[in-house]
Amino acid sequence: MKKKIIITIAVILAVFILGISAGTFIVNGSLSISTGHVLVTENGTCFLIKGNSPVRLSDYGEGGALPELKTGDKVLAIHGAIAESYPASTLCRLCIKTGDGSISDIPEEVISSMTELGWISEKPDNSETKLDFEAQYVKTALPSAFSEEALTFPQYDVIRNTDELKAYNEGTELGINEDFISATEKYTDEFFESSLLFIAHVQEGSGSNTHKVTDVIKAEGKISIHIKTITPETGTCDMAYHRIITELKKSDVQDSLLQLFFNGKKVMNNPERVSITTENANVSLLIPEGWRYESTKTENDGFDITNGFEISLFHEEDAENNVTIAFTDGFGVCGTGLRTEEIPVNGYSASMGIYDGDSTFSYIVFDDTPGFYVIHNYADALWWHTYEDDLRAIFSTLHIAEGMLFREDALKIAEKLSVGENKRQYNEFDPATGIWSFVFETAETSEIIKIDKNGNIA
Repeated sequence: MKKKIIITIAVILAVFILGISAGTFIVNGSLSISTGHVLVTENGTCFLIKGNSPVRLSDYGEGGALPELKTGDKVLAIHGAIAESYPASTLCRLCIKTGDGSISDIPEEVISSMTELGWISEKPDNSETKLDFEAQYVKTALPSAFSEEALTFPQYDVIRNTDELKAYNEGTELGINEDFISATEKYTDEFFESSLLFIAHVQEGSGSNTHKVTDVIKAEGKISIHIKTITPETGTCDMAYHRIITELKKSDVQDSLLQLFFNGKKVMNNPERVSITTENANVSLLIPEGWRYESTKTENDGFDITNGFEISLFHEEDAENNVTIAFTDGFGVCGTGLRTEEIPVNGYSASMGIYDGDSTFSYIVFDDTPGFYVIHNYADALWWHTYEDDLRAIFSTLHIAEGMLFREDALKIAEKLSVGENKRQYNEFDPATGIWSFVFETAETSEIIKIDKNGNIA
């Protein structure tokens, strides 16, 4: 293992030292290192340009593998196998910016093809402006209205006049205290003639943590306020709540969309908790402003699909395209032209299915769940690419089968109850009863052990 780590580090150093502009090096059987320039689309999707071929970089983890980049930047990426679609795609483990660049570093052939495919509407402009701002940091009180359903963090509000500020300061149930009211006394009618306030409300697991507004960036009609947590080497374990007040000029903002990035992740503001539950299955998630949903439960429809349900998500500006999160006791696909990739979704292991010729996934099926939990993509490629950031944020809030036994946990219980040197043959979950059935066999006997959702023998 030590030898492999040393070789990997040596390869990375070699790439940096040689300054190779484009190429791929195999690290091991499953990971490779590639270098090149990036093309960043309007919705933030990042493509590594290798020669005249764009390769889409998808974050392998829960965020953090891909830094904030702009079109033309030179990068080094450690990634998995490249799927042979057009554009090609791969899961990125780590991406490091190694130098600056510009749109002129992207071949015209790539620009033209990506425009035809709908990834970009026109030749991208990678210009961005860092705006001037002032910031205040105020520790506020515990929100008395806090509940997992009613209040999520971080969240933010935009205050444009003294009436809105007065209404905001009356929210004592949301933790407004005298320190915050005192800090906002200076924001008078005269201030709001030319300025506005962007107020972020955050929760920290330690009262010792502080915050810093690192950048306010305007690009492509959007203004991004970037805030990071500063964590000391030692700190307290008390829960703390903070308001970060960012002062912006109205002449800079105009009609731009304001958005918050907290510790590098885009924040869904004022999301709604959506859930659906049956006796032996459940799903919950948060959906942000601008999104709608429909939920249905499925009885036996002649195809042995019982006790199923689905939540269909669609944007208020396009109700025809949607992504659906479903629970069912059966799931099958056509294997022709299908490739699968392992992908984590909010800590759950899952497999993503992509058909040849498609630039987006067809489904994501979760592993080891009691029954089949599946995300179906019924949207066209342009819709998915437009709303991908929102959907990934939504998926990061997904909870499934809460309080239910997953297969591996149920199997461990069943193995302890089995007799002799048993070999597991197969397992099955019954969504009507919530019972796992495990078949064990030896050369002479076959044994069935059933485990209910409470971990007891059924």
